[in-house]
Amino acid sequence: MVVALVCGNIGGVPVLPFGLGVHELVIWPLTFGISAIFAAIGAGWAGNLLAPDHARSRFLPIVGVSEVAATIVTVIAVAGFVLHRATAQDPAQEAPFFVPPIYRFGFGVIFIALSASAATWHFRTPRSSLGKDVVITMGLVGLAVLVFVATVYVAGHG
Repeated sequence: MVVALVCGNIGGVPVLPFGLGVHELVIWPLTFGISAIFAAIGAGWAGNLLAPDHARSRFLPIVGVSEVAATIVTVIAVAGFVLHRATAQDPAQEAPFFVPPIYRFGFGVIFIALSASAATWHFRTPRSSLGKDVVITMGLVGLAVLVFVATVYVAGHG
């Protein structure tokens, strides 16, 4: 859980500042999606290292569960944003449904890390190779970088 939480933060925290230039409805799915990828990678590798029976993590199902968790927290974060905008009568006052973005991010990554950790212990197999795990990990990191760059590029030019 701790490794998934740390890795989820490592993936998501660098994305958050782009919320200053990209609309919140774009940045929340991007932030939580990338956090989920990194949390799944961290949980999977921690599971590989800590497993007493030398079973291997199945990274793709773990990422799938983590992305479902990211979708859930994204919906909640976007709903909080919409409620905040809908109930704010004076921009100088805080709306009754206002939750600071850092709390939304923190609680979201905790939920994603819990999901990734649970999935890691559920999706295990004795038949996996280190090389395959490394290739999948590098592919997932590449995917996260590609999605980030593409989203920021399209949002900046749209």
